[in-house]
Amino acid sequence: MRPRFFLATALALAGAPLAGATVRAQSPATAADTTTPKGPVLTLDQAISLALKNNPAHLQTVDNQGPAAAQLRSAYAGLLPSASARLSGSYQKQGVSPQFGTTLGAAADVVTSNYFLGVNYNLSASTFLQPKAAKAGVNAAREDIASSAQNVRN
Repeated sequence: MRPRFFLATALALAGAPLAGATVRAQSPATAADTTTPKGPVLTLDQAISLALKNNPAHLQTVDNQGPAAAQLRSAYAGLLPSASARLSGSYQKQGVSPQFGTTLGAAADVVTSNYFLGVNYNLSASTFLQPKAAKAGVNAAREDIASSAQNVRN
């Protein structure tokens, strides 16, 4: 118990000369210091702009606009016809060639080709309703962004 008392007394006496000294960071403010800002001033509009650029929740809401726009483009693409093409060819040299375990003879060189061109157009009630639903999704995403921006401003 005594060693603690002596240690506390020694520390108090060692810090006593510093107690009366004024530390520079704690100097009292003058009237001139309070009226003149030191450094750059951040306006309310600048603060809101920074918050909108850096708020993760707001940025996530902004990112949701991309998939909504992609769904709208996809819905409009559903109104277009689809086309397909296929081309194939083969060549067999004259002579004997083994196929499926048997030997088939070819009297001459054989060249074969196949091609296919197709156009398909499907329409249904959902084909016409999908663009309207996708537009509603894009509008909802825009309103979500406006709401999120207002929340950040508040």
